[in-house]
Amino acid sequence: YSPTPSPIPTIPTIHDIGYLQKPDEFNKKDFYQLKNWTYLSIKQAKHIVAVSEFTKNEIIKEYKISPQKISVIPNGITKFKKHTKTESAKIMHKFKITKPYFLSVGTLKPNKNYPFLIKAFSVFLSRQRANALSSQLVISGKKGWLFDEILKTVVDLKLQDSVIFTNYVTEKERNILFQNATATVLPSLYEGFGIPAIESQSFDTPVIVSDIPSYREILGNSGIYIDPNNEKSLIKALSNIKNNHSQNYKRYLWTQSATKLLHLFDNLK
Repeated sequence: YSPTPSPIPTIPTIHDIGYLQKPDEFNKKDFYQLKNWTYLSIKQAKHIVAVSEFTKNEIIKEYKISPQKISVIPNGITKFKKHTKTESAKIMHKFKITKPYFLSVGTLKPNKNYPFLIKAFSVFLSRQRANALSSQLVISGKKGWLFDEILKTVVDLKLQDSVIFTNYVTEKERNILFQNATATVLPSLYEGFGIPAIESQSFDTPVIVSDIPSYREILGNSGIYIDPNNEKSLIKALSNIKNNHSQNYKRYLWTQSATKLLHLFDNLK
């Protein structure tokens, strides 16, 4: 956030304004902090950077900002080399991953839609077991707010041995998890961008995502889309993984985003 008042011109980057769209998914302290600080940062800004056209349009709608005052500069990723089988084996052992697995990445909070994912995975797993198959679901992210329902869903469905929570992971651990997953599953209800989807593609791992505007914008036809309110839609996707070996991620490298940002700074001098 920008200091208020700021002694110099400011150019804040806004990732999303989900707190205005789904305020009931935030505790009161966080909601008012996000609402007030973002408002002040936007109102005093010389220019604004949004990470997607979706977020830009949300800002225009909510804050009545001129489109000319907002530039879209997407988030990016760093392309990493693949890790060895020995390195991967150590991480699989650390997190007790013993079967083919689906990966979901993100803080444990409501917009990530984890209870929906866990319930759909439970049905999928039952069908697998009927055919002498089995998988695990790995959820990688630290605890956020209102996460109790997520943990309760796992217990209620007796999936403690099949759903693995890694909590915080290092960059290397996260990359190894992406590299070895059957697919990455991101059934979010709301996102401003969605970096894990691009990261997954950079490791040639298929990505299953919600059919929401931000994912459509960044993935185009390279994602496997599901209805985030329909379990059957997700179960079908889990059962029919196809890897299109997309190179879409190459559009979202940090070096490209940095170049665009420097160009913006030069033009605003």
